[in-house]
Amino acid sequence: METLKTENALALSLLLNEEIYVFKDEIASNIQKEIKPVEDIPSTGNNHQEKSSPVFNYLGENNQSVLVIVNDPEEEFLNQTDLIFLLRILSAKKLELRDIAILNLARHSNYNVDNLKGFFACNKILTYGINPSILGMQGLTSNTLLEVNGIKFLGTWSLRQMVNDDNKKRTYWNVLKLF
Repeated sequence: METLKTENALALSLLLNEEIYVFKDEIASNIQKEIKPVEDIPSTGNNHQEKSSPVFNYLGENNQSVLVIVNDPEEEFLNQTDLIFLLRILSAKKLELRDIAILNLARHSNYNVDNLKGFFACNKILTYGINPSILGMQGLTSNTLLEVNGIKFLGTWSLRQMVNDDNKKRTYWNVLKLF
């Protein structure tokens, strides 16, 4: 049997499902040339639906279908202090960054509960410092659990407001334990 050698990006993506690191600039630039943008790939099915569905840039892997929504206009996702604080909160619920998806609404404009659920396939949504009405949610109040269409919601203060306020942390944790 002969050794299989290829530098074709499509072939590699079909054969390998692990991360590959390329150190030669020439190979990396050749692969980058072969990768087509999403808009150039022919699609099957309903083109109208695919074009109207927004795409979201998020942090994490979303392995547990938990969406964390923040609004930080100064950062791509979260500043380091808020991220560490959030990960400490989530670790108490036995969740890690790979289990969640962090979405910064400051970086997106076309969002509502339906397209968030469609994109993330989430069953839980945690919001920090977000007015639920901007998501099209009615009836959601701070530090109160709400379930709508199979999705559990919990909204609270921003992470920056909670990080140094023990009363807010305690109030939030008492509700988050039930989430």
